[in-house]
Amino acid sequence: MSSRSRSKYLLLLAPIVVALPAMVSCGTRAAQALQSGRQCPVVTDLRRVSVEIASISFVDEVQCLDGNKMKVPADKKDKFRIALVTLRITKPPGEKLTVAAADLTLHYYHGDETEAAPCEGISVFGSSLDSDRPLKMPSHAGPGFVKQTTGTGSTQSGTVYLDAVFNYVEPNITDTWIVVGQPSTSAPYRSKSPGGASW
Repeated sequence: MSSRSRSKYLLLLAPIVVALPAMVSCGTRAAQALQSGRQCPVVTDLRRVSVEIASISFVDEVQCLDGNKMKVPADKKDKFRIALVTLRITKPPGEKLTVAAADLTLHYYHGDETEAAPCEGISVFGSSLDSDRPLKMPSHAGPGFVKQTTGTGSTQSGTVYLDAVFNYVEPNITDTWIVVGQPSTSAPYRSKSPGGASW
């Protein structure tokens, strides 16, 4: 084999040799994740639970019992509203359910344009469509972990209702879907703290 051929041969082998440590590392991490036995938390099991839009209303302002409120600025009212989406959730009677606002997204058509809006607040659960359902929203700017769990009465019910808040939505939207977040993999990714130890 000439020196030129030997160089080409070594170059072809180099990516394989470099990739091996990464593959071993990924395999070890995946094995550790599987050994943890943990499942993704606060996930709505869509095999057992159905979530559909019961109604949508548009308002300029919503307020929580704690005084926290969301309001459309006066100079934006000609284009946007707050969409208050009432969800009908069907589940096994007697089964407790927890829903996180971060898992809900409103996908819709605005004319021929496609849009998606994140949920910024959710109400308590109610057993009837017309029940009064106080809202809960983050009290600070940026991401906030807002979740609601069924109480004694709504846990026993097979059908419950929940209001979800979506800000800056065009009031003349047409076809609409509620999307409920699901994990993309069954095994978790095990992150590490800056010090190198697992959290």
